[in-house]
Amino acid sequence: MDGVSMVPILMSDSSTAVVTRENFLVEHYGEHSVDNPGCPQLHNQGMFVCHSHCECQDSWNNTYSCLRVIGQGKNYKYCQLEDLLNFVEVYDLDKDPHEFDNIVNTADQQLIAILKQKLFDLSRCSGIACKSLPLNI
Repeated sequence: MDGVSMVPILMSDSSTAVVTRENFLVEHYGEHSVDNPGCPQLHNQGMFVCHSHCECQDSWNNTYSCLRVIGQGKNYKYCQLEDLLNFVEVYDLDKDPHEFDNIVNTADQQLIAILKQKLFDLSRCSGIACKSLPLNI
């Protein structure tokens, strides 16, 4: 797993803790299968963990990558969902802490492009290459 340990921050006195990065990568790789033996009506429906009664527990499109930006004057979450639509969500968490208003189409498109590139960089780097990436947007 690539990254920087947060133990020093968690173990220090909160008044002396210094966070040196603003950007954090959050990823989840969902389990998925296109083939549902025994449930032909669900074939290519993107369902997973289907039991003998064609009752499914999950959908395959629960794979996503997110960039969490927390810094002075910045509090964003940018997510790309890997589904058939490649859906993107962007939230300004200072203004919308409950994530009701997806601002992907209304925010400054230069900001959206920066967030997208940073997510791409963080999700594709590995090892020492991750440490050489600029930490902040």
